Amino acid sequence: MDGLNIRPISLVEDSRCPIDVQCVWAGRVRILAELGPDELQREMTLGEPATIGEGRLTLVAVQPAKAAGASTDPRAYRFTFRFER
Repeated sequence: MDGLNIRPISLVEDSRCPIDVQCVWAGRVRILAELGPDELQREMTLGEPATIGEGRLTLVAVQPAKAAGASTDPRAYRFTFRFER
């Protein structure tokens, strides 16, 4: 899969523990993304690999970090992915 295009469509969930709070559960991030030339829509969860073609695609990082009492503009989110054959 050469040149895999990934386009985040929407943030489904961001229940991460804020950086300035001590939590029992780290929370999670889920997004809906459009993948590849076929525009396949796939829900992806931070840290959980998904089989795509002949490899595995993982959402490995989400920025900005969450802060207690502050909301994040959805346009500020940045996602980092890793693809492994």
